Amino acid sequence: MNDRQQLADVEKATQEDERRLGAIRTQVLFELADVLSTDSDNMVKNFAAIALGRIGGPQASRELVRHYKKASESSQKAFAVL
Repeated sequence: MNDRQQLADVEKATQEDERRLGAIRTQVLFELADVLSTDSDNMVKNFAAIALGRIGGPQASRELVRHYKKASESSQKAFAVL
């Protein structure tokens, strides 16, 4: 196998890994947003908000803004803006 073929194989594997990671990221964001919306434990919601903030991106930002607007307690709002 020549260098060009090896490079093409590595690039193909990298693209596939990026696709899989993107799918996992989307699932994690969905699950965290669900926790933020439905969990009865405020500490769990706070950690979900922190995790969404650390993951970042437009989808996470939308979920945090949505939670901030719906949150009734100032501590929940504080975690949403972290």
